[in-house]
Amino acid sequence: MGSMLKNSNVIYSRKPAPHYIGMMESAFDEEAFRQHIADTLNAARDCKLEFIFRDVYTLSDDKSKPGRAVKIVREMIDKMWG
Repeated sequence: MGSMLKNSNVIYSRKPAPHYIGMMESAFDEEAFRQHIADTLNAARDCKLEFIFRDVYTLSDDKSKPGRAVKIVREMIDKMWG
């Protein structure tokens, strides 16, 4: 998809899998989430990209997960697209 949208005015809209922050009962697997985001950033290189977090129904009593996920996305963008 990214190769078709490359350098166009169309926005590549990505909804990361919600289980990373919303459905896992264990600790937030940051490394797996980083890889998930890296895969998207590789596919969307040279595209206009947006991330939409939705379908997150529970945080398993860890309200820090969404903020941490956003921080990781920003770090990965700086690292890979900086």
